Amino acid sequence: HNALIEEKRKLQECYIKEELERQKEKDKRLKEAVLTIQSYFRGHQARIVAAKMKEDKRRKENIAAGIIQSCWRLYKRTKLTTKAVIKIQTCWRKYRQRCLIHSILE
Repeated sequence: HNALIEEKRKLQECYIKEELERQKEKDKRLKEAVLTIQSYFRGHQARIVAAKMKEDKRRKENIAAGIIQSCWRLYKRTKLTTKAVIKIQTCWRKYRQRCLIHSILE
């Protein structure tokens, strides 16, 4: 009778050990799955942040390009206006000189 009890106890211990091993293996697979999901999620988040940074950079570059273009157009207008003013002043001075010469010759 004691032998049966001892045999039963050994079988239970063996079953418990096997069950613990199965549970450890199951926990290991679950942990790997969790780590895989976390890895994919963090990668996804990083790609979102990278895309936002890229969009922000592009937006800043567009703003900078607009400012540069605006300054260039203003410079060109100012340069043309300055040339026009010089031309008008030159013509006016020539006209005044001609008038002065005509008044002297008359």
